[in-house]
Amino acid sequence: MKKILISSFITISTLSISPLVMADPSEILLTFECPSVQNLGNSGMEIAGFGVKKIQDRSYGVYFSSKNNNDPRLPAGIPSNLSSYRNSLTNYDGITQTVACGYGNPTDPLFFQVSYPVTNARNALVVSKTDFSITISIPIGLTK
Repeated sequence: MKKILISSFITISTLSISPLVMADPSEILLTFECPSVQNLGNSGMEIAGFGVKKIQDRSYGVYFSSKNNNDPRLPAGIPSNLSSYRNSLTNYDGITQTVACGYGNPTDPLFFQVSYPVTNARNALVVSKTDFSITISIPIGLTK
């Protein structure tokens, strides 16, 4: 019994003195493809459509909407037929954790965007982006 108590005391003492060991932080890459203009609908109150979220080798349909924008109001004058618009930018807002896709018309100054809220994307960084897609890196794991 005495040996068990002594070995338990030594084990507990060693654990309490040794520093806490944490896993090295890692990352996960998410790539978002904006909805094509053909996949967007304009109801007059909202412009929305499905884009794609890629995680590793898997693709998922995700719903982009103008209601997810920082300012969900649509600019006045956006036509119901969006065929003259083109993908013009992508952006990631780290504060709102939102991916935004912007659309413009080369002959008209009107611009609109649709957004998708990314869950658990705090401290994410933009790795690359084009007018049609954006890749972000989300840190996972603990840091010291």
